[in-house]
Amino acid sequence: MLDSWLARSRAEAGLSVSPLAWSENREWGLREGRLQHHTGRYFSVCGVAVHGPAPDAPVRFMPMIEQPEIGQLAFLVWPGPDGPQWLLQAKAEPGSTGHVQIGPTVQATLSNYGRVHGGEPTAYLDQVLDREDGCVTRLLQSEQGSRFMGKFNMNVVRLVPERIEPARPEWFWADARALRQALAGSFVVNTDARSVIASTDWSLLCADGQPFAPRGDRWDGLRSELSLSLHRGARSTRPVLDALQARRGGQGFRLVTCPLDALPGWRCADQAITAIDDGADFEVCSVAVSAPRRECPAWHQPLLRSTRLQACRLFLTRRDDVMCAFLAYSDEPGFGTACELGPSWQSDRLNPEWVTAWAGSDGVTVWASIDQSDEGGRFLDSVMRYEICELDAADVEADALAGQGGHWVSLAQLQALCATGGVLTNEARSLVSLLLSLA
Repeated sequence: MLDSWLARSRAEAGLSVSPLAWSENREWGLREGRLQHHTGRYFSVCGVAVHGPAPDAPVRFMPMIEQPEIGQLAFLVWPGPDGPQWLLQAKAEPGSTGHVQIGPTVQATLSNYGRVHGGEPTAYLDQVLDREDGCVTRLLQSEQGSRFMGKFNMNVVRLVPERIEPARPEWFWADARALRQALAGSFVVNTDARSVIASTDWSLLCADGQPFAPRGDRWDGLRSELSLSLHRGARSTRPVLDALQARRGGQGFRLVTCPLDALPGWRCADQAITAIDDGADFEVCSVAVSAPRRECPAWHQPLLRSTRLQACRLFLTRRDDVMCAFLAYSDEPGFGTACELGPSWQSDRLNPEWVTAWAGSDGVTVWASIDQSDEGGRFLDSVMRYEICELDAADVEADALAGQGGHWVSLAQLQALCATGGVLTNEARSLVSLLLSLA
């Protein structure tokens, strides 16, 4: 039923995205050296000079998204007699592959639910905004620190006492099993939904409340080890958090805004803002969007269009007879904290040598793999390949075992870190959501 609902939603969405010259964009333009909406709301794209983190690091110049508003990402969950049910939204966004993917019940920026667009109100907002009754998760999580400047969203899960009738056909109640299956598919569940799912109580993904219980398929051997790591791998996260805080206290990034139309190494043309050489993996383009089923049926906007496929991996291995995952330090200029814990390996990030060796090893078992587009309201053609991989413990270098460059954590620790705001990167949370497809 979930598959047919999503297919029908995609067919009926009627969303179209067309390239648009900046001179024809009626709503956005360069003002005071940055791309801005004529209201001054939503977000802006500005030029940034990135200094650091090392004192002798060369200065990098790049466009970045500045969006000081905190968005709302919220799921309503009904703990029914046959297990949890999640209220899903078929979210139409111009940059999402397939245009429509499964999003949270509420996915809206302050400008959107404040109705700056003059359109319809955000459905279910009254059920999540400042509601503490039934709330099991409420925490701030980051977006991509390589593209956003200090952008965070409020991730919320609220239990409701009854199964609310969907407001429109774009909303659908799905049981935990159907949602887990959806997490295993490419371009099905968007990154905002994945962030919330990874950040909440994992037992809500199981009818019996027991993550990684046997399901009678080929993954049961791995599930058994993951369950052991979740239930017997209880260790304090304090050493991990203390080490992360110490790293944040060192030399960080310094961002200096500069006029976008005078940004060194970049060219502002009527078709797009592009890098003069091929060192950058994205450009800033203008599009016209038609979306008859959105709160506002048509608009113009900028999107950051990627030019390369990226990839990241979460490596698992046994340590002291417990399955553990390696989280690597991820220094990204847009994090207000300068550093978070990210995937074990990520193609668009500097990785420790031994992690790079793992990524190229033939002895890696890939347990799960999907392709997923990044947040479709700001990015176009931005696709990341996510993989859950197992390493033979004998292949793990001593430096990695000692926790250099990151930390080995049990699943119990991983769940606790996910439930702590501002610790795991957006990409790491998406990898955790893929791991949870096996729950």
